[in-house]
Amino acid sequence: MRFTLRHITLLIGTLLLAANLVAVAPPDKGKKKKKKSAKKELTEAQRVQVQTYFFRGQKEKMKGNYEIAAQHFDACLKVQPENAAALFELSLIYNHLDQDEAALECIEKAAEIDVENQWYQLQLATLYRKNARFSDAAAVMQKLVNTYPNKLEYYDLLGRVQALQGKNKDAIATYNRLEKLTGIDKPLSLTKKRLWLKMGNKEEAAKELERLIEAYPEDPSYYRFLAEYYLEIGENDKALETYRKMEAIDPGNPFLSLALADYYRKEKEFEKAQVELRKAFENPNLDLDSKINILLSLYSVSEWDADTKRRAYELSDILVKTHPKSAKAHSINGDFYSRDRRFEEARDSYRKALELDRDRYLIWRELLVLNSELRDWKAMATESESAIELFPNQPFLYLLHGLAQLQLKEYAVAAEFLEIGKDLALDDPRMRAQFYSNLGESYHNLKDYPQSDYYFDEALRLNPTDLVVLNNYAYYLSLRKEKLEQAASMSETTLKANPNSSTYLDTYAWILFQQGNYEEARDEIKKAVQADGGRSAVIIEHYGDILFQLNDVEGALEQWQRALGIGGGSKQLERKIAEKQFYE
Repeated sequence: MRFTLRHITLLIGTLLLAANLVAVAPPDKGKKKKKKSAKKELTEAQRVQVQTYFFRGQKEKMKGNYEIAAQHFDACLKVQPENAAALFELSLIYNHLDQDEAALECIEKAAEIDVENQWYQLQLATLYRKNARFSDAAAVMQKLVNTYPNKLEYYDLLGRVQALQGKNKDAIATYNRLEKLTGIDKPLSLTKKRLWLKMGNKEEAAKELERLIEAYPEDPSYYRFLAEYYLEIGENDKALETYRKMEAIDPGNPFLSLALADYYRKEKEFEKAQVELRKAFENPNLDLDSKINILLSLYSVSEWDADTKRRAYELSDILVKTHPKSAKAHSINGDFYSRDRRFEEARDSYRKALELDRDRYLIWRELLVLNSELRDWKAMATESESAIELFPNQPFLYLLHGLAQLQLKEYAVAAEFLEIGKDLALDDPRMRAQFYSNLGESYHNLKDYPQSDYYFDEALRLNPTDLVVLNNYAYYLSLRKEKLEQAASMSETTLKANPNSSTYLDTYAWILFQQGNYEEARDEIKKAVQADGGRSAVIIEHYGDILFQLNDVEGALEQWQRALGIGGGSKQLERKIAEKQFYE
């Protein structure tokens, strides 16, 4: 819509009206006030100048160009120093730019020039308050309240400033004047309650809440406020009585159940508290997040306290029954089961959660870790592949899928996924090291030994003290009879860290065996057998192999037969026994 010339003239006329307000400069403090000088008349040219600068200032301010706007308002004041409207605008700009001293100086001048303008006075009080001049702010607000007794917001601002001064009684008196105009109001009554408590007057604080209940007897929230207040001051019997009154008017209120549960918990009546929590959890009107927050508050305590654990599981089961279509409900149920190593039940809960919401990465991750704990490699392979389809940029999923395929002896598939995943873990050296070590395993089983060695070396470059990698790499080298000195050095490192590990002792013994150090190998393998308790067929078979090379054929046969009885030895074990001969 285009403005006509008449519209523009009216707008400029309005600005001129604001721009032509004049008054004398404020008197110096401590001196007698001088009489106001006569109003200085502006020439026509000056009026046009003031009008132009003011209009430009407003325009730039609206565009957010505050510094340019300030220059235009300053130009107004050079022509007409007592232009209150320009001073007001400058105060607003300086306040926005956090130039508090300049903002206050401008508004003080404007408010003195035009003492009747309530907006100037309000800005003056605001800046006094901002600068912690609470007494001055209160004085201005008191004048505004007296001048505009029907402006309700002025009472509120005055009360706030009086409270900041620490004049709580004066603030309450101001709020009482406001209450006569508005009637009893919840925020106002609660504010007065807090002020009475600051003064240590608990009786008056309670009266404020009682007056709220009297004014709104059907509103249960006020009963709750009063009951909570009684709990705060230790009058628990009155609190319980108030809760019962609330129950009479709103028996199905879940927040009442939570409040009563909290009351009974403080009274150490835990079974009564549990009854109320059951009511709250069974109530579909209580939001799911509130229930989950309660369970989370019980999570750490229930880990070591059996009674709390029982109550937490009961509430968690109710949560699932009340919210059967919520992935969150099933997920937190799974968290409790997983923490207590009830892996099958935890897995069922996580799977149910994912049926309801497949887009929750953290639940997929927990599910896959549980598959690993349960050594269910088929499920881990299948479900990790499903997760990768949903979250193709998560390296951890590729790592778990690779691990599962390794366990299933699908070495080529394992290598394929691990190769992809390692490039997604560029910013995580620890995870990248795990990719490298598992790639080393995969390529070893694929008999691509140069590639296997490369990845084991890379894994140790990132984590030189990884005992599992050091042991496995050393063992694989010993099987190939390659780099035996390097293998022995790595194996010795593992034994220094864990001298009683049957696995590490067996690896070291086998390296000595491959080096032809059969006597030393026998000493180390005996330690491995003792550390293992004679349960590993591989270690027992190695013992027999070493004895055979020491020309103790009977001893070798005895150990081979023991290994056969345990199960899990090499493919050559039965042939060794049948032919009484060592075969690699």
